Amino acid sequence: MSFYKMFGYPTGMGCLLVRNTHIDKLKKTWFAGGTVMAASVKTDHYKLLEGHERYEDGTINFLSIPAIKIGLDFLKSIGMLRIQQRIQSLQKYLHHELSRLQHESGLPIIKIHGPSDRSNCGGNIMITVLDALGQPYPFIEIEEKANAYFISLRSGCFCNPGVDEYNHDLTQDSLEKYFQSEINDPIHLTKNSAGKWRGAVRISVGVPTRKKDLDRFIAFVLTFKDKIRP
Repeated sequence: MSFYKMFGYPTGMGCLLVRNTHIDKLKKTWFAGGTVMAASVKTDHYKLLEGHERYEDGTINFLSIPAIKIGLDFLKSIGMLRIQQRIQSLQKYLHHELSRLQHESGLPIIKIHGPSDRSNCGGNIMITVLDALGQPYPFIEIEEKANAYFISLRSGCFCNPGVDEYNHDLTQDSLEKYFQSEINDPIHLTKNSAGKWRGAVRISVGVPTRKKDLDRFIAFVLTFKDKIRP
């Protein structure tokens, strides 16, 4: 689990929960600083420390550990059920409002990726902004314009190339063409090889998100209404 994704701080601190009775089933095939009990060059052997210590490569960020307890206590004081209900309410509202936005022609301004039934979804919504002709804006343009509005959002392929290839209907042939080329720009991967842009924009809601934050983003999206990309 990521503590950063749970309550926003600290970064670089995570947790792997394993039953003590099952920890020996994990097999680590390397070692780094602080995880080895003994090592030999002549025999090419090494012995790892016991238990969890064998997985703590390098110096742990011990100065940030107290923040984890503070964060966990904060979540406990609110209650996970209440947090879940709030996230569901916010993301359903955002999904509903975005799905209604249209150009004068009747074409949607936003393409929402993922299921239309948001009952089993988390707080993330992946979108592509479309111009008045239905052509997608590259995610990097949306991020730059959002920055000018002091709106923070996430853009890219989100560490999931499979979903990205599915969302943009990328064929195996077009991907093969890219990987066999000398193009080294991942952002323009499909634009150069298949005539399509890659990636999307991700909007995330969380505990501190307010309805007026979402309304501000919706107003930002409306600035693309009836616009055509040059």
